[in-house]
Amino acid sequence: STSAPTALQDATFPVRPESFSYVSQSWWDASKAASPTLTTKLNDGTTVSYKWYKFIDQPALQRFNWTPSEKLVMQSLVEKMQKEWKNTNFMAEPSSGSVAKLDDGLKVIPPKGLEVGYVPIATGQRRSTASEISGNVKTTIICANGKLTKKITALKPICPSGYKLKK
Repeated sequence: STSAPTALQDATFPVRPESFSYVSQSWWDASKAASPTLTTKLNDGTTVSYKWYKFIDQPALQRFNWTPSEKLVMQSLVEKMQKEWKNTNFMAEPSSGSVAKLDDGLKVIPPKGLEVGYVPIATGQRRSTASEISGNVKTTIICANGKLTKKITALKPICPSGYKLKK
């Protein structure tokens, strides 16, 4: 049972006909991404593309004229929060009602090595292709070991032992 009005319960919200309903600003390309473009499927039938950025390198912060020392302080604070607050509950469970549920597609996992100090930033959203809907989408990453590089293409690519994700 829900308290939402019947008209809202019965409403449908079709996906826009354009192939992209959101594309990041071109000036975002100046920000150094720490990962290749990744994708995730949402329950509404769209696919969101995103990249992992070092917190201080994310596009939204590039318009500030912070000094290198100010950037270092900010990055250090974020890393400390992510490490120390990881398993902390900041709010008690509600005494009545229920908590909002997030679309599982929004719960992204950072690539190995980007677990602390990095954030995912959406760079686009579009209607999903048939292969994305079926779950058969391959992503390509580049891994490096000294001067050697390898391109890895897979549903969930990871770098082989001894190699690191090339940024």
